Amino acid sequence: MPESRYGDVLSDADILVGYWDPVTRTFSPMVINDTRGIVNAVKVTTRQDSAQNHGVGTFFLRFAGFYEFTIATDSVVTMLEERCYFDGLIAAGHVKLSTQQNFLDEY
Repeated sequence: MPESRYGDVLSDADILVGYWDPVTRTFSPMVINDTRGIVNAVKVTTRQDSAQNHGVGTFFLRFAGFYEFTIATDSVVTMLEERCYFDGLIAAGHVKLSTQQNFLDEY
């Protein structure tokens, strides 16, 4: 989304790394000295609001004195422990495979 038209819809403060609880379907951010283990989720909030001087403008509602909407939406991406955890290649970072790789019985 071009910043000149939509404003800064995503700032660094709107990206949180943390933990997803699939039972309660809630996200909790990681804090300093957290003892819950490896993080399993990332939460991103995008927004268009008057704080950034880029609300979503209206057309017909301007006649009633309503000029813009404030919109914010959250998205959580989580790492699932699926079958491929036990019989595939999983990485929490960059994987570089070449044509020289050999895969044996377990893969």
